[in-house]
Amino acid sequence: MAIIFELYLEMNDPNETLVMMNFWEDYSTTLRSSEEITWIISQDSKLHLTIWSKELGLSGIQSYEHATKLTECGIDLLKYLTKAPDFALARIGIEVDGYCKDDFVKEHQDGDTWIPEGTILDKKLWQELGSPILEEFRSGYYWKRYMGEVANPIMLDVELNKKWGSIT
Repeated sequence: MAIIFELYLEMNDPNETLVMMNFWEDYSTTLRSSEEITWIISQDSKLHLTIWSKELGLSGIQSYEHATKLTECGIDLLKYLTKAPDFALARIGIEVDGYCKDDFVKEHQDGDTWIPEGTILDKKLWQELGSPILEEFRSGYYWKRYMGEVANPIMLDVELNKKWGSIT
């Protein structure tokens, strides 16, 4: 199973999806190191897009340097998203495409409004979720600020992981 860094986008109608696909077509990120990251647009359904890159790997965060590279890409994607056409929901990070607009609404109806870091809501969805305390991302959008990717030494170092696992 692939564990990828991605920007997940959910639109309100299929026409918005086509406009968004055109917006991201041929977009790439140039890192501070001058490395260029080419983005792939995957259409998961009529309303869902995922922006990702094979160049960033398919197995999560591999090191502190890798986490830094992913974070730099995340900042670039979010900066470009401030100019994007309309969307309902966006999430950025590792494997963020598994939690969609309907999941947020259902959780809220069940009494739990959970907004993870790196989530951007349009005003309509934000209001539907009870107008939780979030920062403005751009006009008509609110977000829980993206704080970057984190390298966890216990997960990255086999010996540390074994030592940690022996605690209990």
